[in-house]
Amino acid sequence: MMPAHVVKIAENTWIEAGIFPSHIGFESAISKDNPTYSRSLVAELSPYYEAGVKATTTFKNFSFQALILNGWQNIRENNTDKAFGTQLQYAPVEKTVLNWSTFYGNEQPRDSASKPRIFNNVYIQFPIAEVSLTAGADIGFQKNPGNSYDSWWGAVFIARMLFLKDFAIAGRAEYFSDPQGIVASTGTINNFQVFSASVNIDYAVRENILARLEGRIFNSKDKIYRSRNSNSASDRFIAASMTITF
Repeated sequence: MMPAHVVKIAENTWIEAGIFPSHIGFESAISKDNPTYSRSLVAELSPYYEAGVKATTTFKNFSFQALILNGWQNIRENNTDKAFGTQLQYAPVEKTVLNWSTFYGNEQPRDSASKPRIFNNVYIQFPIAEVSLTAGADIGFQKNPGNSYDSWWGAVFIARMLFLKDFAIAGRAEYFSDPQGIVASTGTINNFQVFSASVNIDYAVRENILARLEGRIFNSKDKIYRSRNSNSASDRFIAASMTITF
């Protein structure tokens, strides 16, 4: 991925053009920077990255971004329409962040009927003693052929606690509902309507080495998971990783 080009145009204002991380959500594409090993459903079903131009300005405890984009995780434009986004963050005290991000655009290919997409993402991150808490929610709408709007939404809550100096434990509960299959189509009656929960244990072997172990479960309204020779409405996994940074 080519880095974006950044130009400072005022004391607290920058213009950035190119490919850059998404302005939506609190989770990075880099696992070690996230509170859990695997990404949340709201993160997986919203852009990892974006391409276009964005302006960022900061003032007191606020920061604001305005973006012109090629689309919903599009590096190259797929139609003649541009997408637009905003991000407003407020950090009232250290380690506390309130965020509101928006997206508006038509994601249909050229020569297809326009279906404008309207999306909002909100989250808050704050600490209580040794526990870091994150709560987030997404809601989106997309125009359908009947000139009304279909919708999808998701919500997630994560708590992460440090203990014994080099260890951390995190728990996550979340739900995602996309009954019309706008961003997660399964081809089943209820499409993607899933509850998930996970537990994560991290061990900082050294300052630049992080070992992670996670167990995660999924429960769906429909049988969307493959289980041996049949389909199942539930799934589970255990994953481990070792990250070394230089």
